[in-house]
This record gives sequence, C-alpha cells and structure tokens, in this order.
Amino acid sequence: MAKLKPLFKKGSALEPQNYRPISLLPLISKVLEKIVLEQTQLFLRRNDLIYNLQSGFRNHHSTDFCLSFLCNKILTGFESGLSTGMILIDLQKAFDTIDHEILLKKMYCIGFSEHTIKWFQSYLKDRSFIVSIENSISSSANQLCGVYV
Repeated sequence: MAKLKPLFKKGSALEPQNYRPISLLPLISKVLEKIVLEQTQLFLRRNDLIYNLQSGFRNHHSTDFCLSFLCNKILTGFESGLSTGMILIDLQKAFDTIDHEILLKKMYCIGFSEHTIKWFQSYLKDRSFIVSIENSISSSANQLCGVYV
C-alpha cells in the first residue's frame, strides 16, 4: 500500500488535476524499486531498445541536450533551404494512465523474460493506496493503472 501526498504543480490550487501524486513507500520498497529500475534500464540499453536521443527519464540526459539537438536540426534545415516541421506530444501524465496489463504485454513484446514479467505482474497486482492531506487520510482504493514511484 502506498501513501500518496498531493504535490501542487501549477494552475488553480482548487483543481485536483493540478496536483502530482507523490508516493511514500516503505524504505525497503524504495530500495527494491531502485534495483529493479537499474536492471531494467540495463536490459533496455543492452538490447538497444531506447532511442539514443531519448532524454526523459534517463540519467545524464538533460532536456538541455534535447533542446540543443532540436535547435541544431532546425538551423541545419533552414541553412539548407529545407522546411522543418515538428509534432509535439504532451506526455506529462503518461505514467498516471499506464494500464498494468498493457505494460506487461509490451514487456513481453520487447523481449523481457517470462520470469521477469511474472515478477512485475506480482509486484503490480493488488496495489492499493491512501491519500494523505495534512491530518486527513482517505480510505484505501485499488490502483488499477499508473505507476507511482
């Protein structure tokens, strides 16, 4: 069970969607998740499954690098007389909506072992959370999608 504390992001403080859920888990869960994260990232790198210019959610890959690359690409195209277009996708809430079953199917498709997928399935199964705001705590609810870390 996770204890979620809402962290205000931006906009009106009266709108629930303007808060980011911060999950407070027991220390052992955080340590375990860090180990699993490192092993998962290693698998993705070794199997060349991450686009080399992917900046989000990667160590030593800042948005500054991404913006520098983008500016260089636009200037190079402009200097060559080419038209340059961009499609921007807002993935701000992507992790809030990840369906656990779809995630596990994607892991299978990209080559994670059956043993690893079963471990993730077990870890995600029967997850629940409570919300804590100041001195008030909600009743528990099941977490059917999303990844709160």
